[in-house]
Amino acid sequence: MPGRGKALWGAAILVLACALGLAWFWSASDDNYIYLLAGQSNMVGQGDIKDLPPGFPRYQERLKVWRDGSLRPLVSPLHAPQDNLDLPVGVGPGESFAEEMARLTGKNIIVVPCAKSATHISQWLPGTPFYQSLVARALQAQTRGTLKGLLWFQGEKDSEKPALAARWSADFATLLAGLRHDLGRPDLPVVLAQLARAEGKWTASCPAWEEIKRQQARIHGRHLAMVRSDDLALIDGIHLTTPAQLTLGRRFANAMCLLQAR
Repeated sequence: MPGRGKALWGAAILVLACALGLAWFWSASDDNYIYLLAGQSNMVGQGDIKDLPPGFPRYQERLKVWRDGSLRPLVSPLHAPQDNLDLPVGVGPGESFAEEMARLTGKNIIVVPCAKSATHISQWLPGTPFYQSLVARALQAQTRGTLKGLLWFQGEKDSEKPALAARWSADFATLLAGLRHDLGRPDLPVVLAQLARAEGKWTASCPAWEEIKRQQARIHGRHLAMVRSDDLALIDGIHLTTPAQLTLGRRFANAMCLLQAR
């Protein structure tokens, strides 16, 4: 029995040491890269979780999500139901983005979900509640690492009205200028996903879809990149499938790494 007691005591010490080690691992560090996920429903994610491949994501020990003021294991879905009009949420691009960034950089990756379904870009301009929440979450998360970039996927809602679509690029520039100023990061890397496709019933309800895509394609900047999504599969004529989201997340990651290398 004495021998067994010593073994149990040794095991308890080992568990405590591991716990303390993990706490240190995820304390504020230059090795913890933080990325903001913002936009609307395709950033929130509608992909079916059952379609995720076995063993996904890899590098689980180096992936975290910042939610409700704390770090949590990165598990789909990243966003909450209230981010999707209280409807079920699913797989977005953030999961595979984090996995790919961990592979490409060798760093610990923290993603910060901030997207809201069915939002106009005007609802994200400086001074709005969504903008203020985005800034607040970014500042809070930076207590655990270094902010390295923003992923943006939005524009579907603005395509419903040509007048809104016509000023999308100007509004996006205003958003980025405000965000970079308020976060003290004039060089913050930003990767934008160009809209996918609108099919079926969405064709009639989104008459300015192609104009939004043109607006997005003409945005340029040293710390800005765009990735395509219009070649990816859709669930319902507008939202990406799980395999499509996984592909998009990897595109986001590769574009982000190129920006960070400049």
